Amino acid sequence: MRKIGIAGPGTMGSSIAYLSASSGFEVVLWGRGDDSIEKGKERVEKIISAGLKRGRLRDETAQKIREKIEYTTDLTLMADCDIVIESIAEDLKLKKEFFEKLDRICRPSIILATNTSTKSISEVSSACRYPDRVIGMHFFNPAHIMKLVEVIEGVRTSKDTTEKVVELSQKLGKVPIVLKDYPGFIVNHLLVPFLNHAIEMLESGVDAETLKKVAMLGLGHPMGPIELADFIGLDVVSAMGETLYEAFKDKKFNPPVSLRNLVKVGFLGMKTKRGFLDYNGEKK
Repeated sequence: MRKIGIAGPGTMGSSIAYLSASSGFEVVLWGRGDDSIEKGKERVEKIISAGLKRGRLRDETAQKIREKIEYTTDLTLMADCDIVIESIAEDLKLKKEFFEKLDRICRPSIILATNTSTKSISEVSSACRYPDRVIGMHFFNPAHIMKLVEVIEGVRTSKDTTEKVVELSQKLGKVPIVLKDYPGFIVNHLLVPFLNHAIEMLESGVDAETLKKVAMLGLGHPMGPIELADFIGLDVVSAMGETLYEAFKDKKFNPPVSLRNLVKVGFLGMKTKRGFLDYNGEKK
């Protein structure tokens, strides 16, 4: 593989674009409009600036990374890529519609991967004429730092597709684990009940700082569960829970009331500067 297409210049898509370019690949980063593309450029530049500030990047390396990323609103440019990694909204209907478009634009040899955190790979692939080249490639936030990638095989994903995505993941410096298509895969199947229970404890009166101390000092986590929910995005956490609850009808997956309420008013965590916590770590 030489060129990676990335659909969606949001937090995850921009991070994957930076990761791919810094690993030596040519990158095409697609967005729906000029505004989203500009925001994607800003996100990539923010990562580069952080690397320069911390001494992890040199000026010449940073410039090479910038030169490897092409920003576009023209989806047909994906036809020249070897793989397209979709990172649009976590909405199954939107993903299926988008993959149907990609399937018609991209020749059969181009792998179509989705960065979904919970949606069915098999169902996404049902929108495609060539479902054997559709696969899940679930990165973790921030994608350019977190080492794990869940590689998820749909029912009709070919072994050749899986092998190529595993190899690509390794070239990106990641540790891939290959999984069958299962709601929540592994990480989020474990994570969603943990976050939900932490939020329920917050509702019952246990403060976020106490939960943070327990998680960091007792469990060895890098941050508290309420901080983590805000970092992931409360809309994403709620959507993951809804998907898993729909699949298993188990109340441990059902998003708590306070989580649903914050999403309704647009307090989505760090990305909106309001969630369960504010920037001073005070509970809302």
